[in-house]
Amino acid sequence: MRRFVADKAKTLINRSRTTCSSSSPITTSTSVLQRLTSSSSQSPAVLRFLSTSSDSMASDYSSTPVTLNNVNPKVLKCEYAVRGEIVNLAQKLQQDLKENPGSHPFDEILYCNIGNPQSLAQQPITFFREVLALCDHPLILDKSETQGLFSADSIERAFQILDQIPGRATGAYSHSQGIKGLRDTIASGIEARDGFPADPNDIFLTDGASPAVHMMMQLLIGSENDGILCPIPQYPLYSASIALHGGTLVPYYLDEETGWGLEVSELENQLKTAKSKGINVRALAVINPGNPTGQVLAEANQREIVEFCKKEGLVLLADEVYQENVYVPEKQFHSFKKVARSMGFGEKDISLVSFQSVSKGFYGECGKRGGYMEVTGFSPEIREQIYKVASVNLCSNISGQILASLVMSPPKVGDESYESFAAEKEGILSSLARRAKTLEDAFSSLEGVTCNKAEGAMYLFPRINLPDKAIKAAEEAKTAPDAFYARRLLNATGIVVVPGSGFGQVLKYAYAIRGEIVSHAQILYCNIGNPHSLGYYGECGKRGGYMEFTGFSPEIREQIYKVASVNLCSNISGQILASLIMSPPKFGNGMSKRSEMDIEDSYSRPQQVGDESYESYSAEKEAILSSLARRAKILEDAFNSLEGVTCYKAEGALYSFPRINLPDKAIKAAEEAKTAPDAFYAWRLLNATGIVIVSGSGFGQRPGTWHFRCTILPQEEKIPAIASRFTQFHKQFMDEFRG
Repeated sequence: MRRFVADKAKTLINRSRTTCSSSSPITTSTSVLQRLTSSSSQSPAVLRFLSTSSDSMASDYSSTPVTLNNVNPKVLKCEYAVRGEIVNLAQKLQQDLKENPGSHPFDEILYCNIGNPQSLAQQPITFFREVLALCDHPLILDKSETQGLFSADSIERAFQILDQIPGRATGAYSHSQGIKGLRDTIASGIEARDGFPADPNDIFLTDGASPAVHMMMQLLIGSENDGILCPIPQYPLYSASIALHGGTLVPYYLDEETGWGLEVSELENQLKTAKSKGINVRALAVINPGNPTGQVLAEANQREIVEFCKKEGLVLLADEVYQENVYVPEKQFHSFKKVARSMGFGEKDISLVSFQSVSKGFYGECGKRGGYMEVTGFSPEIREQIYKVASVNLCSNISGQILASLVMSPPKVGDESYESFAAEKEGILSSLARRAKTLEDAFSSLEGVTCNKAEGAMYLFPRINLPDKAIKAAEEAKTAPDAFYARRLLNATGIVVVPGSGFGQVLKYAYAIRGEIVSHAQILYCNIGNPHSLGYYGECGKRGGYMEFTGFSPEIREQIYKVASVNLCSNISGQILASLIMSPPKFGNGMSKRSEMDIEDSYSRPQQVGDESYESYSAEKEAILSSLARRAKILEDAFNSLEGVTCYKAEGALYSFPRINLPDKAIKAAEEAKTAPDAFYAWRLLNATGIVIVSGSGFGQRPGTWHFRCTILPQEEKIPAIASRFTQFHKQFMDEFRG
């Protein structure tokens, strides 16, 4: 591995480690217990309290166009406790510890607020990471050293996956539902798990489960009169998503006295109450195993829930991301789809959406942002709408898609990686079970604290009975009592928990320490900027980027942060790529080659050695950009040679947007086909040539004008053939409709 790449990787890894504990899970658990049980004996005099407020709040932003008075009220209503006020304060404390060592009675912040295992020293599954590495850098598959560094089954799996990806490029956009071959694998995994058929066309791959939940809320909520039944306590994603989409959360309360049981009678009562208020309840959300409560539903209870949804005509939203996290022998995970099918309910009997994620289970790949939803019991017309919503974001990141397929199809007995995989899985799950028990016992030993047994998931949700004086102090501080407790705990011990009021009820503690058909052999996609799938970085499939926003008040910045936090984070591979794009290999003194040569006395200065990768990087960049310029020119000339077509010079970006003057006869034919004239042209072009473009009506254009968008991205050697096909088609089209 070249020195520059190795050094860059080390720098990024070390930088990421500064934001989380490097302690082992067991050591950290012990530290947490010590801090929890000893915090009450600390003298208030030694505590240095930080506020979430900032001096910059005093700055005058009254002239800026966005204020709390005109920002979207749905954003203001949205709350996401898992990354709310307590976490913001924790991040300030962490920065304070860095700048002022010894300023607090603890030397690190322990984030027990969120199920983020790898930030707390859980190691990734070796097989998963080997396959990802090989898929992301397929050139090493043909190197002899690879056989000694990677297992045979990981190499074989990487070849299989790459063969399923158009262009064999993980940096290319995929189908908006996800790569078909990976969906095939996931469907097979679901079928093996449940014993009932699964259709890959029902699978939508997503950046974790959160975007899938958002998509369903977008589909189901049209106004505040639309309601979603949600458990209380609930994972705040649901309340936040319902608020952002303008719906109404209809609560049903889990019974703490029966281990957070879900009673159908409670569902019936809450549904009746909601209907009396004019709320149209659309769906029931069930989290199994539970978050934050950790309970695992019995199969008989699940049957009652399925029957309730069937009877009431509700969509069943089954959050099953913790399906691998079951710690008690008397309980077993059953998917709601399996339960529904075993009851004889088929595709047309019940609408069911199941969510899964690579972030939880024993894999804990939160930063890879992989997941899926399986959508069953919806008409073809509604499925088209779901696909439309999914396509707005183009696709989920490819690394996450690959991981989702690996999670549902891990090594099998006889595979080289099986023994190590099985050992890693067992080690993680058994450790989680031990930690759950240790913390459960610790909480139950505290005065005024009771804690139900954690049957699954990654969390404990103890109940705390606070003294009247503490409740009064919280009221004076204008905060919920459990939030008051959580803030005091953080300032005294550095431990981050989430107050239960953020879930609908008392104190959450995460213990992952934690807790159509055409007659051509090839379709030429000229519709989307997707360099990897056709041919400067073009890492579409990595889904990395950033926004820089300035001129907003601190209050508005808080709202922006809140909206961002609902989806937890962007995928880490995309984050790394964004940083590399803004900091590529350098020439000489850290300058670009051109700026170095512009310095008059450059030869009189001591010459400094540049990055080893600079020459190859510079050559690759120049080759890509110059090739794009040539392709743009060829297509521009070709379009301008066509009858009735004008095309301005492509000065930048990755597209041409020619204007086309269509004959009246063609416009009339489009009207008869109930489609826009430019869409009619694009449809005919596809069927005649296999070339995919986007009609201008999809972008918006001056009425009475027609355009189409064509990318300049097909391989340079194919551009002349595209131009030739286009020219031949256009002549035939105009001849057909000219008279």
